[in-house]
Amino acid sequence: MPAQPDKQSLPQVSRVKGKRWLFLLVVITIVCLAAVAAFYFFSGRPFSFSLNNYKLKSFLNNLKTQTSALEFPSDVWRDRLEENYSKVLTDDDPTKQFESLNTSFEILSKMYLLNPDKKNREALESLKSYLKSNYQENYGEEKFNILCLDDGCDLTAAPAEIADLGTRIEKLDSLDGLVKKKTLQSLKNATAYSEESEQWPQYDAAFQLLKSEYKKDNTNKVLKGVLEKLAKFIQDNFSEDYENILRIEGEDNHYKF
Repeated sequence: MPAQPDKQSLPQVSRVKGKRWLFLLVVITIVCLAAVAAFYFFSGRPFSFSLNNYKLKSFLNNLKTQTSALEFPSDVWRDRLEENYSKVLTDDDPTKQFESLNTSFEILSKMYLLNPDKKNREALESLKSYLKSNYQENYGEEKFNILCLDDGCDLTAAPAEIADLGTRIEKLDSLDGLVKKKTLQSLKNATAYSEESEQWPQYDAAFQLLKSEYKKDNTNKVLKGVLEKLAKFIQDNFSEDYENILRIEGEDNHYKF
């Protein structure tokens, strides 16, 4: 009859086996790290390059998911965007990467102007945020202004007077639906611009739209009140433009209703 192992020796055997497995795992980990280090040493690429490239690929995958749901004017636009995505990943030079991503931003911006879509704006905002965070040397805020044209935009960032007028216009059930939409869009556009020379035409366009509706029914006191407040806002905040337009067209033609 073969000798049975000593029961007291079993835990010791288990501990020895456990130590061997732990030792083997440590060796494998060291070998893997050494292989990775050797690859980057001989390839001449820093480890940070791999991390940045991984982050770029991850971002582009998310951006592709966002833009795949958009309505492209044609397949040509879609192909151009796809080409830019591929180009970004083949360039190691950050400046060239930025240029390709900037081209993608321009394509998406033109699409948004043709068809204001909230999903398109969100894709633009994602791309803008990535460029701002990862290409600070190339990024310029003035080049990446995103107009808010879709129904998901609001007037929370507008001056208090305009935000109040926007609320009153929203509640004007008697106002033609298309006129209301275009008027609110003009007010939103004005908020998106930083230069007064770009803001004034938007406020003026909103005024003229409302003025045309008031001419159809000059008994609408609420609409008249909105026009008066908007004209006063334009006069107070864009006095030079206000005076110039009156000088050209005459007070009775432009801001009288």
